[in-house]
Amino acid sequence: MKIYIPAKGAKNDQYSISNVQSNSVSSGKVDINKASQARLEELPGVGPVTAGKIVNNRPYTGTEKLLEKKIVGAKVWEQIKDLVVAW
Repeated sequence: MKIYIPAKGAKNDQYSISNVQSNSVSSGKVDINKASQARLEELPGVGPVTAGKIVNNRPYTGTEKLLEKKIVGAKVWEQIKDLVVAW
């Protein structure tokens, strides 16, 4: 998580809490570079061990890296490929 603290007197709506929250959930997909381990465990076929591997191998340049780096197997990949993003 990143916290933006504007300079005294500065105004920047880009980093308002509501804007940041809406950007992170607007697609409804889980960002494998930012999601907590608990959130990753909510994905089908992903348990504590796999979620830990995802977290420990960050950052990812694309979701397919989960398969290429053998973080998940083909069966789990098929279940989650449409549910994840790597921003």
